[in-house]
Amino acid sequence: MIKKTFLVLFLFVCALALFLVARIPASVAWQHVIAPATNVRSVGVIAKSFSGTVWNGKAHIAFRHIEGVLSWDVQLSKVFWGSLPATLELRSTAGDIDADIVASISEQSVQFDSVTLAMDALNPFLRPQRVKLDGDLFVKNLRLVAKDSELMSVAGRFGWSGGDVSYLAGRSMRQRSFPSFSGSLNTDDTDTISVGIRDQGASFDVMRGDWSYNGDAVWEVTRRLLDIAQEPWSQNSSESDVVFKLKKPIPRSWINE
Repeated sequence: MIKKTFLVLFLFVCALALFLVARIPASVAWQHVIAPATNVRSVGVIAKSFSGTVWNGKAHIAFRHIEGVLSWDVQLSKVFWGSLPATLELRSTAGDIDADIVASISEQSVQFDSVTLAMDALNPFLRPQRVKLDGDLFVKNLRLVAKDSELMSVAGRFGWSGGDVSYLAGRSMRQRSFPSFSGSLNTDDTDTISVGIRDQGASFDVMRGDWSYNGDAVWEVTRRLLDIAQEPWSQNSSESDVVFKLKKPIPRSWINE
């Protein structure tokens, strides 16, 4: 009888604590927990206002010239099953994002169901590099999986509508009109993440890259991209020849040991 009473009392206390946590206003959680722990203001993110709770609410946020409303819905009932699923929606002046996040003790996954980004919204960030973009970027069903703080796999598709691009070449500015591009991301059996990008008229990837599990990243660009940009190159080469290759170690863990 004593054990049963203790169990009922323990379950009541847990349920009460869970209820109280679920009712914490989002503004309180941000001010006293999230903001001090993440220091997001140092990277320029400003939270202007909140509504709802820490588990279901909205935030009006700003990052430099971009503003938007971030909505979230965390399924608190799944905590007892060892996971914490959440649905995120971002509606901003730069575009929209719909994503689902599932976090457990050892593994985290992010599913970007849909992303639409107006590239001209990035131009203020690219001004120091003398680059100006046009068109829209689309992402569909992009899934990222991490385990023990390391990125394990990526899979999905993306595309760019095409448009005008301005960039610095030598001492002069170039302005070119590019066709639409599409790309894919996948992970093979050796945990190597690969990306391939091609324009609408290509039968091969005009840009491609690999990122191995040990952190070796390789990026290649073929002559076809230069042909599209009307940039000169040796006519003795074919459009599928690699004209630029970059290899660099990039760790797949975001936490320094």
